[in-house]
Amino acid sequence: MLDDHSKNNLISYVGEFVNIPIKWNSLGEQKTIIFKEELPPELKKDLNKEVKLIVKKIGISDDAIAVEVEGYPTTKDIPHITVAIPPDGKPVNSNYIQDWEKVNDPLILKGKVREVRY
Repeated sequence: MLDDHSKNNLISYVGEFVNIPIKWNSLGEQKTIIFKEELPPELKKDLNKEVKLIVKKIGISDDAIAVEVEGYPTTKDIPHITVAIPPDGKPVNSNYIQDWEKVNDPLILKGKVREVRY
């Protein structure tokens, strides 16, 4: 989970590259490590530990805007944070983004490893 400062910086940063539609929902608060499961035993030691993530690319589709990040393991093919989705959209749509552009000035984000159950 990103801290508030990083979340706000991320949304501003992405706004420099793409106009986030006003009616879209802003997210930008978490990177999924593993979906609907507990952390693997080897990562349990990291709970509540601060980690840094580096934004490497921005992905855009009609269904989601996200950033590709590196810095902590994930089960996702493309480690990312969903930044915004349409009013009726779902964060999962970030997994289907095909158009990713490398950023020239990577952003460093901070957050803590948490287990969140939905």
